[in-house]
Amino acid sequence: MYRGVSCLLCPVQLGAFKQCVDGRWCHVVCAQWTPEIVIKDANDLQCVEGVQSIPKERANQRCLACGKAAGVPMRCSYGHCQTTFHPLCARQAGMHV
Repeated sequence: MYRGVSCLLCPVQLGAFKQCVDGRWCHVVCAQWTPEIVIKDANDLQCVEGVQSIPKERANQRCLACGKAAGVPMRCSYGHCQTTFHPLCARQAGMHV
């Protein structure tokens, strides 16, 4: 955990972060669950790439687990489900991710 660092993809304050090429930060887990993002080696010090590829319409949708419209929640991949959630929020809420 880094003090003063926040994830650009979710509102969760604690966890393992990696720096993005643009200088912002995101959780390793959030980056792994976001299809546009690339981490060449999660154990290495390489930066996270692809943040700029995330469609703007995905930003600030409401997370089912935390209720916040912040970051970039993921859409459920089950059938035609339209539910959106932050991966860490869903995991903390005991949802199957």
